[in-house]
Amino acid sequence: MEGSKRASADKRLSVACGEINLLPVELIGTILSYVSSARHVARASATCRKWREAVKCHLHRLNFDDSDFKFRRNSTDSDDDSSPLDDCRDVIITEAVMQAEHLHDLSISCAAYGAKLNAAVVVALLRHTKHSLKSLTLLTPVRPSCNVLEKLARNRSTIESLVWGSAYLSGLTPRIHGISSLVSLTLNKLSSGFLKYEDFLLLFSMFPKLEHLFLLNFRLESQGASTIVIQTSVKTLSMEKLSMGFTNLVVRGKNLESLSLVGMRLSALTLWGETAGDVHIQNLSIRSSSLEKLVLPGSLQSLLFWNTNILQLFEACSLGSLSKVKLVKMEGLSAAWPAYSQIISMPSRKVNELHIFGGSPGTGIVDQLLAFKEMVALELHTVMRHTDHAAFTQWIVKFLSCCPSLKRLVIVLEGPRTSYDDGHQFVGRREYEGMYDEILNIVENVV
Repeated sequence: MEGSKRASADKRLSVACGEINLLPVELIGTILSYVSSARHVARASATCRKWREAVKCHLHRLNFDDSDFKFRRNSTDSDDDSSPLDDCRDVIITEAVMQAEHLHDLSISCAAYGAKLNAAVVVALLRHTKHSLKSLTLLTPVRPSCNVLEKLARNRSTIESLVWGSAYLSGLTPRIHGISSLVSLTLNKLSSGFLKYEDFLLLFSMFPKLEHLFLLNFRLESQGASTIVIQTSVKTLSMEKLSMGFTNLVVRGKNLESLSLVGMRLSALTLWGETAGDVHIQNLSIRSSSLEKLVLPGSLQSLLFWNTNILQLFEACSLGSLSKVKLVKMEGLSAAWPAYSQIISMPSRKVNELHIFGGSPGTGIVDQLLAFKEMVALELHTVMRHTDHAAFTQWIVKFLSCCPSLKRLVIVLEGPRTSYDDGHQFVGRREYEGMYDEILNIVENVV
């Protein structure tokens, strides 16, 4: 039975290969560039001379991940020593990359079973692709440590995007590590676990064309400084789970358009342009963070607070350009609402799209009809108990009366994710239907 299935599959594959062989070799190379698994590309290159030529001359993208290597490391293998499985992986990756002479995008993200890549292999791959490579993703740890930035700079690479995991950064200097063509840089974890503040600032000056910088999962050593000023020309700056030895963060960027903070703990965050009043940032996203003081720039157009605790907001009255707001607080939204409501409750606001996810905010909405004059889209995802029914009805009536221009309304009601032992009563299906009917009547009468 299995033999007949295999023969049938081989026959279908033979027919498909015959049809593809009728295509120009350039098109075959383009098709193979969109195959997600490097293992399948390697098999395809061994099919015939035409496919080998397509891989050699017209393959632009190659991606290696754990699915390409169906073997396991023995429990006796040490993570610090070379494993036969690692050596086998190195050979496969090297041979596959060496077959392609015009590779633009290379991704190596093998992480299962303590996978490591030999530094000599990395050096050989970078040398082979130095004239063609535009994007490199290297998330597999390298042994021994290898400074990829230095190798790229020495090869005079024209790379534009680098995603580097378990990065090894030591003694950075613009002359040795600078890459003039780099547009996007992502550093996810460092082999040393930390980065000195002086080297951190060099990242903003070593790459003259850098527009997007993403920093994740490492510690920044600032030698006891209480305030750190980041001066940058990038357009996008994202910092996720950075452990900082300071409390006040000032970001100065004349070109900064988007800032994202994830898992950060700061006493204060201030955004500047070339001067305190010259700020061009348009998008601010703060997730799972805690800030005692946040100074918002007046140029904001989009704002996201996701499970973020903010005690004090400043400059909120000058947000004349703000049009899209998303507030997510799955627990304690009522307590956070006084601070959050400052962003959307001033008459000068031009907010036209508001998303609120979490519990019922309560009734802390101002009675000024001008507050939401520009509002055209409102989305509410509310978690409520049976006892919240009356309060939510009162709240939604008050809120909708402030939205004379509303055109799109989405309301999602969810029961509490708690057990009966906690004393909570789940809202039953009939009660939900009754609440929805009541809300529909409110919408018809108010909006």
